[in-house]
Amino acid sequence: FLARKRAVSDSFVRAPRRERKHASALVKLYDVRPPGAVEQPLSSLSGGNQQKVIFARALRSRPQLLVLDDPTAGVDVGARVQLHGFLRQSASQGTSVLLSSTDFEEVASQCDRVLIMRHGRVDQELARHELTADRLARASYGTTPTKPQMEIIQ
Repeated sequence: FLARKRAVSDSFVRAPRRERKHASALVKLYDVRPPGAVEQPLSSLSGGNQQKVIFARALRSRPQLLVLDDPTAGVDVGARVQLHGFLRQSASQGTSVLLSSTDFEEVASQCDRVLIMRHGRVDQELARHELTADRLARASYGTTPTKPQMEIIQ
């Protein structure tokens, strides 16, 4: 990520040239397309590129905690892979990431630890080695794995 030597604005006075230069660097770093996206309204970009801009904005200050709610919903596969890479990179640099997602595959592939909440409290905790989409779904819906039934034939 970019080392911030100078702020993009001085107190309450905007510095448009520095803002544009900083934004252009983030667009390049986060692979936002098209490359001239700095001059376009956010709403004109694809969903995946909008999310990249949101990630760039959130991660530029190297937060201690990042809280995400379904961050890749409606995003194409390529952008999803990039966004997951940004999350992993941020986590490796010390950012704690709290991810809430309805996509069990995403949770299983991205999380190191999962807390399942039921009725306002933690019901289960799953560690990295226990995470699979099936196990998350069962824990979330309060079902237990089907046990094989044995019949005695006489």
